[in-house]
Amino acid sequence: EINNYFDKLIEWFDNVFEPFFNAVNDPSLKIFLKYISGFDSVDNEDEPNINYYNINTKIDDDKIRVQIKNRKNPFTYSMYIFLMWKYISKLNSISKKTFKFKPHAGELGDIHHLLSAYLFTDSICHGINLIDNKVSKYSNHNIILKNNKNIVMLYLYIKDQVGCALAPISNNYLCRKYSCLHLDILFKLGLRMSLCTDDPLMFHLSDDPVLEEFSMAKNYYNFSNGDLLELVNNSYLIGDSKLRINLKNRYNLRNKLLQKL
Repeated sequence: EINNYFDKLIEWFDNVFEPFFNAVNDPSLKIFLKYISGFDSVDNEDEPNINYYNINTKIDDDKIRVQIKNRKNPFTYSMYIFLMWKYISKLNSISKKTFKFKPHAGELGDIHHLLSAYLFTDSICHGINLIDNKVSKYSNHNIILKNNKNIVMLYLYIKDQVGCALAPISNNYLCRKYSCLHLDILFKLGLRMSLCTDDPLMFHLSDDPVLEEFSMAKNYYNFSNGDLLELVNNSYLIGDSKLRINLKNRYNLRNKLLQKL
């Protein structure tokens, strides 16, 4: 019975990606691929996750059977991320083009979502959970860094320059207030972060939602114009654009901060 559910999951992914595979060798469809640069994942990563692992870190089939019996989704966030990576990798291998994988991660879900994204993606949308929710309520930066239970993931994301496209206005409405986002800490530590929009029709008031995000960041976190330029530059780096902005590096400051982790 479990295998039947997994077969259906694979069939679903086949239905989604088969048109892309076919378009690679079809001149009339190939132009369609030029307008696609990457893939996101499901928007709400806060769906309940069942701990399928037993004490030996092996998947517990009994827990999966309980989910199926209760007519609930038996698949975890990590399973979806792995399969998306697998199919995108196949598409890249046959298309001679690099499609990026940039899923929603680290906004509302468990910490293992950030780990899965670290292993299988190019960059992520969001990432505020690199500072865990409990410690985010403090205002003192030293206390936050000292007590952040997600500090290892934060270190890995900074060290390997994993891109994070953050949407503070959306976060403020949905999960954390501006005072608990601590974008200034993430930025000063050297996280490759940029600003983006999320559900602009719901949360923004003008026809230029990106400008709203940058205005908020400048005014609330006291970002300088140079900081804003670096955020813009990071968006190009995350998007793998050839356009770059020459900026002075902040390696000395960031190395000192990293030593405190």
